[in-house]
Amino acid sequence: GYTCHYLQQLINTKYTVYDLPFSSIMQAIYLMISIGENNVHLDNEELPKNKSTSKKIFIKPYWKIFDHKIKKNILWFNEDSIPEIDIDLSKKYVKKILKSKKSYFLSINQEARNDYGKGIKQHTVSDLLKTNSIYRTRDFLRPGYIEELFKIS
Repeated sequence: GYTCHYLQQLINTKYTVYDLPFSSIMQAIYLMISIGENNVHLDNEELPKNKSTSKKIFIKPYWKIFDHKIKKNILWFNEDSIPEIDIDLSKKYVKKILKSKKSYFLSINQEARNDYGKGIKQHTVSDLLKTNSIYRTRDFLRPGYIEELFKIS
């Protein structure tokens, strides 16, 4: 939620957050307190009919990303999750993201390749994307984390 909070102050546009239900509740509380209840839309909450909404941040459960209508010119952002979830689900996310042409994907994730247990190592975002990043740098706050920006053509 803090990423949307700061981005919303920089750029007046709409954001959609896809996350685990419990995390989504915590993000909603934080965002409603910091930017106001009228700016946050929770999944399954009714929007006014035939009116443009003033909502700026939409919070949805992670599985709803697969219902996201493909558009151009999107900034996809992922932090602290792709390497930590099942590789098959990660591949589905990346496939969905790569369908939005003329877009960008910003990833801030670890590359420690930690053991899930049972000898299975975590994957990295670079393992899943077969394209070069526009830039790649170490995260200055957390050792083992990489910030990468990918252009989706």
